Amino acid sequence: SLSLSLSLSTPPPPSDDAVQAPSAGADVDHPSDDGEYGARNYPSRGWKTQIWEGGTKVAGFISSPLLPASVRGTDFHGMMHVTDWLPTIAALVGADTTRNFALDGHNMLPSITSGGATDTPRTELLYGVNPLADGQAGFPKAALRVGDYKVVCWGYTIAGINGSVVTAPYNGAAGSEFADGCQLYNLVRDARESTNV
Repeated sequence: SLSLSLSLSTPPPPSDDAVQAPSAGADVDHPSDDGEYGARNYPSRGWKTQIWEGGTKVAGFISSPLLPASVRGTDFHGMMHVTDWLPTIAALVGADTTRNFALDGHNMLPSITSGGATDTPRTELLYGVNPLADGQAGFPKAALRVGDYKVVCWGYTIAGINGSVVTAPYNGAAGSEFADGCQLYNLVRDARESTNV
């Protein structure tokens, strides 16, 4: 998910070591990648390369004179995925995406500009289903959020990959919190993902 701080700001004066600010009236958006390897979003659980909120939830901002004055400087706490940026920015600048292939993302602009009065079209978020036990990302390797709930699984096999004949979650090592299967968290009540419901 993504928390956006929507504000209209005056670009800072240029300096020798700064990137030139956009011209007046330009739209600025800034999604984040959650920092360097191992960076975390305390107090959330986990860090970069993990599917816990501490490794996936980041802040971003939009600054534009096209935003209604009523939402400038406010926060949007709706669920948003990186794939939502393209249709949202296209809508902000009036671009038409109908000639493209169908987009995976949603236009979040009505939700953002209504100050939360319009329901967000994003109700689910796939964090990942990584069937490979090696690689940069550590365990757990599979998670899906629907509404307020997030299911996290130690791993997931996919038929046809690495010799697997089934597509299903698999348990973690004996003694681990995933030894008995997947975990379910209510992110509204338990933002730190500490209590399996």
